[in-house]
Amino acid sequence: MSHFSALMRSFRAAISKFTQHVAIERESARRQLGDVTEAIVKAEKDMRKVMDSLTWWRTVWRVDEIGDIVTYAVENAWCKDLERHVRTSPSCRYL
Repeated sequence: MSHFSALMRSFRAAISKFTQHVAIERESARRQLGDVTEAIVKAEKDMRKVMDSLTWWRTVWRVDEIGDIVTYAVENAWCKDLERHVRTSPSCRYL
């Protein structure tokens, strides 16, 4: 019976460690999700400024430049800090 008790204690300890690890990873995921949401909101605001400036009466005179303007805006609005964070994050080592 003592062998069974030792096995159960070991099993409970393993479950406890696993539960703690899951809680830590869950909190890390919540923080990262907050970072992602914040970066997307910022990118959306940056893109909205550019897109709002492209009213039809202004674009008529700048038809050839619209592609370059939008490309430049997307490149600048891209979440570079977030991308750098994801690439260096230990929890995202498989990307």
